[in-house]
Amino acid sequence: SGATRSTIGSVSIDRRLSKVLRLRVAGNYGINETTPINLLKYETYTASATLAYRLTRTLEASSFYEYNWFGIPPQEGQGFLAARNAVTFALTTTWK
Repeated sequence: SGATRSTIGSVSIDRRLSKVLRLRVAGNYGINETTPINLLKYETYTASATLAYRLTRTLEASSFYEYNWFGIPPQEGQGFLAARNAVTFALTTTWK
């Protein structure tokens, strides 16, 4: 039994393109390994972008794209790679 230790670096940029349009771009990189015994070590990458449009004072429409990559380097001839793309559309309302 053990735990996973992760070292992660992240960067994100938020930019208002107009009074009603907003863009957010983000990226992460992580190195993960089991501890106290290093049985497994793997890397992860994530990149995402969100484009949001304010429809009214309380309603926002947005589109979100995310790419995830997960990789275990070959150990004794075996490795594992997985990639995932996801697109989300949302309507968000706020009230006070």
